[in-house]
Amino acid sequence: MKYRLVGIGNMPVDRIVKDSKILSYMPGGVTNLCRTWVEFVDPSAITPVTKIGDDKYVKHVKRELGKLGIDKSYILEIPNAESRLYEINVTDPQSPKIQKKQDAEILMNTPPKDITPILPNTAFVFYQSFATLFETPYLDLTLKTIKEANRLGVKIVVDNNIRQKSVEKVKIMSDTIKHVFNRVDFLKLNEGEAKILLNPEINQAIEKIRLDEEDLSKVADEIAKNYGVRNVAITMGERGSFIQTPDKKLRFNAVKPVNFINSLGAGDLYSAGICMKYVRNLSYEETGTLATVLGALATEGVPAYPKHLTRKKIINAIKMNANEFYEKYKINVDEFLRNLKFN
Repeated sequence: MKYRLVGIGNMPVDRIVKDSKILSYMPGGVTNLCRTWVEFVDPSAITPVTKIGDDKYVKHVKRELGKLGIDKSYILEIPNAESRLYEINVTDPQSPKIQKKQDAEILMNTPPKDITPILPNTAFVFYQSFATLFETPYLDLTLKTIKEANRLGVKIVVDNNIRQKSVEKVKIMSDTIKHVFNRVDFLKLNEGEAKILLNPEINQAIEKIRLDEEDLSKVADEIAKNYGVRNVAITMGERGSFIQTPDKKLRFNAVKPVNFINSLGAGDLYSAGICMKYVRNLSYEETGTLATVLGALATEGVPAYPKHLTRKKIINAIKMNANEFYEKYKINVDEFLRNLKFN
């Protein structure tokens, strides 16, 4: 079967610093999903849809993409455009500080390529953030793509990933958001994003909003009812996650990492696990389990860059937690690993 895993998102360059010393430059954003997916499927099946600049920083993106061996035909290189550059300070790994360091206006205001021609052989379309769904220049293409994907039966997965500056857009774009989300197969949010989506008037920083255990199902119910989303995943960091489907309510405890370094990027890898449902025909229990394991493994490496993530590590982490997975969800780990069909 020929298929594509299409990830739509930004591909910034992240400068990693510690004590004012530059440690490295790495591509972030949708690159992290691609790095994870290559452990499961043929890299040529992975098609990121993104834009990059042509300044001195873009070499860090190109170098990594070359190593991954993924399909680069939908990566748009824009002449005279600066890369979107962030600085991540890891001196305090519990609270990484991310700072935009330069203007990438030309890059950000250029539309990505139209992917409707490749949808007929696509397994799923993944949108990495609220920005790549609803902000200019993505919105027109979002509406076109989602409509065509629905017509063809292509699954759509969204990591809501609302930034604080996007809350105002949530307030004024309610009808458009509903128009898109009622066509989405799986919506992943953290607890703060879930509450903001339901009530953007909340005067509290997204990362400080917490959901009580008894609120999880209620909030997921409201999102499903108000927006028509089929499946909702709400992540809560070290407190685990919750997945609600039309027929099930599933609570997943967090998997404890062997060597915690930094939680940045755990949400990205959790989303990567959700996406595998539509490639490996996983049950919702298996999907949540895989997403939980990947999210935990993300915390064992350099912030947000799962270069340390390997098939062997994924397998070992699943086996280490086999008893809990079987006890709670009757998942036979040997059968589960066979279903994953690592490439």
